[in-house]
Amino acid sequence: MGKIASLIALVKRNLETLDELVRRHGAAEVVEDYGLLNASLHLMQAAIQTLIDAAHLLVELGAEPPSRYSDVPSALAQHGLLNSNLVQKGNFLETSWSTATGLRAGSEDSRGGPI
Repeated sequence: MGKIASLIALVKRNLETLDELVRRHGAAEVVEDYGLLNASLHLMQAAIQTLIDAAHLLVELGAEPPSRYSDVPSALAQHGLLNSNLVQKGNFLETSWSTATGLRAGSEDSRGGPI
């Protein structure tokens, strides 16, 4: 359980950091600034890989893999592998993940302007 909790804590920390970058600079600046963009991409890549790793742990333990990686924390809690207190009502990834996906072209930045 400690390893899984650490994996999920890493996902949450990375997405919270990404949210902070977008709040501080706006999505347009994050996308236009090479350093901020690469930092954001790294945060997302590490979060995604961590969810993939946690999904593999579920399968190794005989559980069905979740249909979406964003469902991994809930699936872990359902199987008693993650403290359900770490998984907020709904999906704790929803808010942060919407920021991450909002960085793609055509989305609005945190101030409501188009990228």
